Amino acid sequence: MLKLTRPLAIYDLETTGTNPVTDKIVEISVLKIFPDGTREARTRRLQPERPIPREATAVHGISDADVAEQPLFRQIAKGLHAYLADCDLCTFNGKRFDVPLLAEEFARVRLDFPDRDVAVVDIFDIYRLLNPRSLSAAVAQYLNREHTQAHSAEGDTTVTFELLEALITGPLTAFVGESKKVSAEDLFCPSGLCDFGDGLHHGRSRSARIDPSGKLVRNADGAIVWNFGKHAGLPVTETDTGFVSWLLNNDFPETTKMTVRKVVEGVLV
Repeated sequence: MLKLTRPLAIYDLETTGTNPVTDKIVEISVLKIFPDGTREARTRRLQPERPIPREATAVHGISDADVAEQPLFRQIAKGLHAYLADCDLCTFNGKRFDVPLLAEEFARVRLDFPDRDVAVVDIFDIYRLLNPRSLSAAVAQYLNREHTQAHSAEGDTTVTFELLEALITGPLTAFVGESKKVSAEDLFCPSGLCDFGDGLHHGRSRSARIDPSGKLVRNADGAIVWNFGKHAGLPVTETDTGFVSWLLNNDFPETTKMTVRKVVEGVLV
């Protein structure tokens, strides 16, 4: 049912926690859908270089012992980056978690992800217009079965693609607010290090976050400005070099630092 011009990578992460900036990946599963309809699935567990909290293990079932002999993210980063390089992305609630967390992991090894021309379709944006609940509830409602592999990265990835197919052929006569019909264009958002956490919000718009942690936003005039501290609202390009240097040399997310460098160098405007 999907008319793809480039591969679509549906992916899901299991992690050490719920903070997309500071937590680490313990499992990643990617289902790659090619324009000719063929599929390729890959799943990899990773050693996160920190203890996995018991609360996280209780959710996904992955313990320290399960990943003790697994590679570190930095050891597989280049290969994974190349594998995803030609793909658009598809996730469930990924613009708020999976995309920024994976971007942060790549940024720690100085790899930029995703490229600015990559499109992201977030199944959660479609689903919450109709019934804002969970992935398991979406499976029950639209696939008429129980999601028995919830919190398995591979299971969540596979069922996310099934939901995408079911939703685009079914209930997309939903409306945003009272009058705007949902179109295919509404489901995809530009990505790169921009517009994190935005998309469909029941017809409400917000300032687009430029980096995952929201330290930079785009103002009403389209300029990229600071979103914290004494320089809040001031365009990054108009800020004294001392403040920029302070940020780059202190404990801020690597994705924020990478984005600041791009803005200062004129790569991101």
